Amino acid sequence: PTEQGLYLFFANRQLLYVGETENLRALLKKHLDHSDSKGLARWILEFGTDELHIEIQVLATGTEPRVRRALELELIRSREPIFNVKR
Repeated sequence: PTEQGLYLFFANRQLLYVGETENLRALLKKHLDHSDSKGLARWILEFGTDELHIEIQVLATGTEPRVRRALELELIRSREPIFNVKR
């Protein structure tokens, strides 16, 4: 989808990475072509996409960027994905 939302990369039930974006399709394509997350990019290069599972959560139109970011940060805090930078 081209809507805004959250996305989670999994491999074998292990959460690799969580992100948020205003355009899910564009950002997921970017991650699969060349991720800005060095850890995720190395993982995809080493293991490929066969074991990769992506969960998306489309948010309602008009959801403010600060709300998307807060949801992303809560997922990172509570789920501890291995490739998100700890802040």
